Amino acid sequence: MDLYNSGDKRRNARILIIQSYYAHTQFEEANVESLLTKNYPIDIEKYKAILSAIETHKEKIDELILKYAKERPLDEINPVDYSILRVVIAEGILTELTPPKVAINEGIELAKLFGTETSSKFVNGVLGAIYDEFKSKEQ
Repeated sequence: MDLYNSGDKRRNARILIIQSYYAHTQFEEANVESLLTKNYPIDIEKYKAILSAIETHKEKIDELILKYAKERPLDEINPVDYSILRVVIAEGILTELTPPKVAINEGIELAKLFGTETSSKFVNGVLGAIYDEFKSKEQ
């Protein structure tokens, strides 16, 4: 299955970020962005907005992940799961570039595509807890 043939440029932007972050954790000089943006359609504005949100909020993102994934220090979280969490927290919870529930659902689907057998449950649990915290603060 060609993951980029969904026709959804926003999803492709998320996939590119997840792959980029993963590649940067595995390879020092990875330039995944330049390789993939030439071959696959992405929503470049969404891509840039999510990356900017991740950079702006990276300390808060890590703080939230640590708070709700207590059993796993950041360096023990699967790099794919960590990348997905970063994207969704930045995109849907801290900035609401995308409605939170939509971003969370997308994160779970991406975890099913790219993660391990337990990734979607882990991602769902962490994101659900973070969402509940932010939802209760808004009320």
